[in-house]
Amino acid sequence: MLQGTYGDNSTDFLEASVFILQNVTISYQAVAVNMYLNGWRSCFGEPALIPPFYANPIKYKETHDSNNLLLLHPNYNLMGSRLTDDEFYLETNSFCEQML
Repeated sequence: MLQGTYGDNSTDFLEASVFILQNVTISYQAVAVNMYLNGWRSCFGEPALIPPFYANPIKYKETHDSNNLLLLHPNYNLMGSRLTDDEFYLETNSFCEQML
């Protein structure tokens, strides 16, 4: 237990800490998810890292063991579409633009 060091729980510790990653060979993008109460007051926010991934879900499946992660792939529903890698890339960009 972290009691007395940075507050009373691990959340206090994480909110008061900064982690520095060194010698990381791949880059990550970040996203922040915020939940609002009544449309205006922020009641929850959580940052997350998004690791790079293959836009082609078939290639993603070949390089990752988890089918659960595959189900979250933004182009999962296009797996049988026979799109090229470039077309999958364009679909991923379109998905991301819709999220903004």
